Amino acid sequence: KPVARLVPVQHPQRRELGRDVGVFEVPDDFDAPLPPQLERAFEA
Repeated sequence: KPVARLVPVQHPQRRELGRDVGVFEVPDDFDAPLPPQLERAFEA
């Protein structure tokens, strides 16, 4: 027998595509390799 019913607190709002254009700029070196020291930290 169920004890509780899980329901959303509020209806999800529809998101606008491109709403944050110009708020954040992806740098040209975004996908450049990590510096060796930082790469080793992730591998540890």
